[in-house]
Amino acid sequence: MASAEQVQALTHWAQSHGGSISPHVTLTSTPSHGSHLLVNTPLSAQTRVLNCPHTITLSYLNATATAPFQRHGPPFPDAFLRTLPAQTVTVFFLCQQYLLGEESFWAPYINVLPGPNEPDRLGTPLWFDEEDRLWLRGTNVEKGYQDREVEWERLWEEGCRILDKEHFDRTGYTWLLAKWAATILSSRSFISSLLLDALPQEQRDSNEISRTMKNNKDNTLQETFPVLFPLVDMLDHRGTAKIGWRTSEKELTLCTEEEVGAGGRIYNNYGPKSNEERYGFCLPSNPCDQFALRLRATATATAAAPSNPAASAETLYYVRPATHYTGGYPSPYPELRPFPPELLAIFARLVANEQELSTLNATSTSTSTSTSAPAPTPAPKNEPDTDPANPLFEPLSGLLSKHPRIHFALLSQLLLGLRQKHAGIAQHTSSLPRTPQTARQASAQLYRDGQLAILGSVIAGLEARLSAALVVVAARTPTPTPTERDELLDLGPAVAALSLLRPRLRTTFLRGLEDALGSGDVATLREAGWEEGVWVLWVAVAFICSRDLDGGRAGTATATGTGTGTAIAPLEDERNTTKEEEDEEGGEDQDARAAGPTAKTLRGFLDRLGTTYPFPLPIAIPLGQQNRQGELDHDDDDDDDDDDEEIAELSSLAQSFAFASTTTPLSSSSSSLQALSPAVLRWARHVVREEAFGVVLDAAEPEAETGGAGMLVVCLG
Repeated sequence: MASAEQVQALTHWAQSHGGSISPHVTLTSTPSHGSHLLVNTPLSAQTRVLNCPHTITLSYLNATATAPFQRHGPPFPDAFLRTLPAQTVTVFFLCQQYLLGEESFWAPYINVLPGPNEPDRLGTPLWFDEEDRLWLRGTNVEKGYQDREVEWERLWEEGCRILDKEHFDRTGYTWLLAKWAATILSSRSFISSLLLDALPQEQRDSNEISRTMKNNKDNTLQETFPVLFPLVDMLDHRGTAKIGWRTSEKELTLCTEEEVGAGGRIYNNYGPKSNEERYGFCLPSNPCDQFALRLRATATATAAAPSNPAASAETLYYVRPATHYTGGYPSPYPELRPFPPELLAIFARLVANEQELSTLNATSTSTSTSTSAPAPTPAPKNEPDTDPANPLFEPLSGLLSKHPRIHFALLSQLLLGLRQKHAGIAQHTSSLPRTPQTARQASAQLYRDGQLAILGSVIAGLEARLSAALVVVAARTPTPTPTERDELLDLGPAVAALSLLRPRLRTTFLRGLEDALGSGDVATLREAGWEEGVWVLWVAVAFICSRDLDGGRAGTATATGTGTGTAIAPLEDERNTTKEEEDEEGGEDQDARAAGPTAKTLRGFLDRLGTTYPFPLPIAIPLGQQNRQGELDHDDDDDDDDDDEEIAELSSLAQSFAFASTTTPLSSSSSSLQALSPAVLRWARHVVREEAFGVVLDAAEPEAETGGAGMLVVCLG
């Protein structure tokens, strides 16, 4: 903490160059309240309490001696100034002024800054020791600061090489000093657009430097450089502070935006700051806290969002809990409110199948046309954005309502991703000390616990929505209980639901699985790697059996693979059954009749498959529905051509399945092999790979930690 003498010297220096502090306040700093202005006499709103003239700011404009700013030190070589980014030049310039000591124009200001040998005052994780950094393991901050340090050091080394080549004396320009200067600039600086009014009009319009200081015509932020405002940056941040910034050609002024009584404290406000953005000084129960989700550029992500330029580079998307001061992002779906619409648009494309992707691309085209007008001017830095509405949300919400499969696959992928992030932090909990031992560790613990809490609350919301959507199996009977919320179907209830298509079909299907695979237990088959294969059989059998034209027990759909009609045999038990089997099948039949709404939903799902995917055999489809695409052209499907071995395995299984399940309608005539032919199985596998997606609802499962697929489900909507 700077001494009272150092603060007084800074105040006198600033005042001698046109700066001022209101006589009604005192600049002070305490361990409990940090640096602030203590109000001596009551202040009315719009009172000027502090101002900093542009002539005492420190930035790239000084390093380049851009009028009216002065260098106040030896010049750097032109090649150095032309080659390096503006921010890196500013780092070297601040190092130069530090090395000048009391000869520096900014000496009174630099003297109050935390020094390169005061890591406790610098506060950021770049200056944590090994024990402090334990509290950050697995978090975004750990990786972010590691990457930042590597990049800063790379730029420092590049600058040193240029200076050496230009024979510039860089004695004292150590990496430690450069790291200090970069930390000061990243944690205390303001944006360069605040100095724009200080430049002559001709420079604002044409000077290359000015173009890096303001927004483009379409309001996309260009490269800016950091600016240090002595006096102004002495005030700590408070997100609730009512303080206004007023900039002019000569100065930056802070004004009260409300009445402040005697004894009150005035802080600065840099806008909503999460604990990750607070440079090591975290707040408990921070209403601005959020989780930064980083997406790295990949060919898949770029192709998934062709109209989103941000997808071509590493981008941060902020996940907000319900406790965030905004309440999250606008959405008609509560489970999606934690996520920004741009992130949802990218994930929607990543989970969409071929049919859905064509709709998404059409929506993207219409959206880009309707939103081509310039975006609204962003709020000032110290004013929170209170209107987070985004034009992407309206078309995206409409698309999700029309394509529920995308909605639930999207939820599943988000759940897997956030579970991985949560596990990446939580896995280090057991290695931490019971309590933090330093102020830095206490601050890191606040940040860490906050990140886990945010992820935990959002994960719980996703789990609840997916759990509510799953078809459940009643305890009394293996038949699914009808409910209006039956939206997702996993393999267990799917097999049970076969009874809703034809009596005793579930029993015979399970017998076939037991005889062909050695088990009819879904969990066992899933663990053995047969889940997708059983889904393929289920889709083929369920679709064919659902083509029951008279709605009765006897199937009358036709399968004419060779031009000759062959009736699919009715579902009748051709072998003797035990009394227990008869009781089970009778109860199954009764439950099937009672579950009308669920049967209707299931048949509607199978009818949708028939209209969406071309069936390889001309099986009659009720209600006049026809395949939209005609015959499936397997010659154009490279993936299917490459999987002949897998199809052969499925065909072998289907034959064993058909012969073993002697009570199925697919085994009593030559149509059994025809109905489960390789073409049908290839079609069914294509359907499963387009429609099914993985869901992990049990966080204790290994897949929940690794991001595995979990169980495969289909969306009935």
